[in-house]
Amino acid sequence: MAGNEESHCASQATIEQGAADGSVLVVDVRGPGEISSSGKIAAKRWLNLVWPDEYKTAIALSKDEFKAKYGDLPAEDGSNLIINCGSGKRSAMALQVAFDHGYSKARHFPGGYGNWKK
Repeated sequence: MAGNEESHCASQATIEQGAADGSVLVVDVRGPGEISSSGKIAAKRWLNLVWPDEYKTAIALSKDEFKAKYGDLPAEDGSNLIINCGSGKRSAMALQVAFDHGYSKARHFPGGYGNWKK
C-alpha cells in the first residue's frame, strides 16, 4: 500500500513551511465533525475532501473541473499535494488513489492530525 515508503511521507516541518508559504495544497480527508472537534492544519491552501466518496470523485476530475469546483489545483505530478486525516490510515488509502490518477509525487502525513504537534 502507498504511504509506507519514506518518499511518500511529508514531515510536519515540510508541511508547516509549505502551508505557510502556499507551496503545498493540504487535502484533509476527515469528516467535517472530526475537523470541527479536533482542528486542522493551518494552511494557505487547504481543502476538505471527505474520504472516500467526495475525495475519489474529486481526484478523478479533469484539471479544469477540479479548479472550477474547488478553486485550487494540485501540481500535475502531485508534488505539492499533501493528504491528511486523523491517524494516517485514510490518507494512505487516499494517497494510493492519487497515484492511480497520475499524482505520482503526492505525499501524506503519517500518523495524521492525531500526531500533529501544536
